[in-house]
Amino acid sequence: EAEQATTLLLEQERDRMDASFLAGGEVSVENRGVALEHNLSLMDSLHLSASGRFDQNDSFDDVKTYRLTAAYELKATGSRLHASLGTGVKNPTLTELFGFAANFVGNPNLTPESNKGWDAGIEQYLWDDRLTLDATYFRNRVTDLIVGSGTTAINLEGESPSEGVELSLNAELTED
Repeated sequence: EAEQATTLLLEQERDRMDASFLAGGEVSVENRGVALEHNLSLMDSLHLSASGRFDQNDSFDDVKTYRLTAAYELKATGSRLHASLGTGVKNPTLTELFGFAANFVGNPNLTPESNKGWDAGIEQYLWDDRLTLDATYFRNRVTDLIVGSGTTAINLEGESPSEGVELSLNAELTED
C-alpha cells in the first residue's frame, strides 16, 4: 500500500534593520521563495521524499536547492536505516553586511555561502519503542563560508569541509 503527500510552499520575507550609523538610516533585503516536496511511503516500511526550492533575492543571485531522503524500517529488529542528500544556501545577514556598532564593520562584499552534503545512519528502537538510539555519519562541503574576522565578516575562499558522527539518545522515561 502506498501513501503520498505533496506540499507547496510560497514564502516572502523582508528583513529590515534600523541603521542610524549608515546614510539613509535603514537597510532591508527581501526574499521570495517557492518550494515543492513530495513524500512517498511504500509497504509501510520504505519512506522516500524529494524536494526542490527556488529563491529570488533582491540583493543576491536567484538560487535553486534540493533535498532527497530515504528511510527503511526493519520491523523484525526494531531498526530504521536513513539517508539524505541535499544542497543549501545561506545569505549574509544584515549585520554581517552592514555592521551594527563601531566595533563591528559590515562587509557589503560578502557573497552567500552554499552547501552540499549527505548523511546516512541507523536508529534502533528499544524498551517497547520508548528508547531510541541513533548514529548518523555526515559529510558537508560549504563553499564561501562566512566567518568573523577581527571586526568584520569575510567569506573563506574555497570549500570548508565538515564530517563526523552524530549520536543521539531519546527516551520516554514514563508513559506520562
